[in-house]
Amino acid sequence: MGAAEQSVTIFEGRKIVVSVPKGWKFAQAADSRTGVQTLEWLDPAGDVQLDVSFLPDSKGRLMTREGLEAEMKRAMAFYLEDAVEREMKFTVLETADGVCEYTSFTDRRLVGKKIPEGERAISTTGIRSWKGVSLYFTLLSNSRDTEAFRQALEIVRSGVNEIRTAGTAGASAAPPIRLTLPWAPWVLTVPGEGAKVVERKIKPDGNSGYFLLTNDGTGLNVSFFIEPARKCQSSRECRDMVQKAGFPALGKVEKVTPSEIGEVSVVECFVPEARGVPVNQHHLFAEFVVRGYWVDMHVSKVLYTPQDRERIERLVKAISFQAKEISN
Repeated sequence: MGAAEQSVTIFEGRKIVVSVPKGWKFAQAADSRTGVQTLEWLDPAGDVQLDVSFLPDSKGRLMTREGLEAEMKRAMAFYLEDAVEREMKFTVLETADGVCEYTSFTDRRLVGKKIPEGERAISTTGIRSWKGVSLYFTLLSNSRDTEAFRQALEIVRSGVNEIRTAGTAGASAAPPIRLTLPWAPWVLTVPGEGAKVVERKIKPDGNSGYFLLTNDGTGLNVSFFIEPARKCQSSRECRDMVQKAGFPALGKVEKVTPSEIGEVSVVECFVPEARGVPVNQHHLFAEFVVRGYWVDMHVSKVLYTPQDRERIERLVKAISFQAKEISN
């Protein structure tokens, strides 16, 4: 391919290296709602776009052709509503470390018409899986008989490979992450092991702000909204307010459950799927009111398991607030 390579962390500390053909554009981003890592390739002419997302498959349910085809029939059925094709016809793509199949859908609304700029008539979608990982891909094009289309399929087949890394046992404990605002009388500390601050926004008045942390090792995304406690005056009051407002940014949620972790009031909910892909994402909102400030902590985890609850509970209990030192 004459390709460059990019290293990407997908989830739970797992890293991959991907090929980017010469002249192609490449971008990566984590979905702000689900945390799912998505990669995008665009060929030099702008005719072909490849989107790839990664999800854990710890139980190996997609490691067989039968499992793969069953999942594709479930997750991709909506394409048939506007497609020329009336059923899915699967094509096997041979890979070195797992299984891969795809199918194509032709948008019947665009057949025989001039394709509007920015739109593409054919969606080729599929799944590639290897041990512990499922790669969902969508390849948008106006033809399946071009070099760019074949290059994109080759990226899926052989241009995405996991980097096997040695463990880091014995490493010294990471220092805690410290967050604060200019006018807040305290510093909020978060356990630093594996965590990093990826976004920090503080309003010009210095009295409110937003922090986003990710942890590739645990797969947890953690955010903190901090503002003066005017809307609610206690942890429970703030929790009840958050619950009553619903969760519009999350889409359809299930199993909304309020509870307490120690003295902290929390509310939890689940997002079963996003854009037709099962994510089983767990969300927990923990509310703190400390010395005149409200802290809304939001923890999310894709493909949540009961074991994750223990880790999240430990994290909430580990949050602490230390008074700032006053200098003369």
